[in-house]
Amino acid sequence: MDKDLRFEPVTADRWNDFETLFGNRGLSHRLLAGAIDHARRQGARLLEACPIDHVKQSKSVTLCIGSTVVFEAAGFETVAMRKDGRPLMRLELRG
Repeated sequence: MDKDLRFEPVTADRWNDFETLFGNRGLSHRLLAGAIDHARRQGARLLEACPIDHVKQSKSVTLCIGSTVVFEAAGFETVAMRKDGRPLMRLELRG
């Protein structure tokens, strides 16, 4: 194991049914912005998300996970494709 590798605590929040209940009102964007601000205030180095690409998967049951469009608009970048339509996205919070 790399001796320079350090493990840091991680907080994971589920997107829940927010987007399904309040979609098309811009609330998802504001909720994510608040989560980003909170993470920065807590000293997080980065945030990761596993949203759904709704172009690929448009079933209503997947809408609770969050759309790639919302995360892209907030500055998240795709760092890996877990499977078709399910990217792993990351936002670097501090350099």
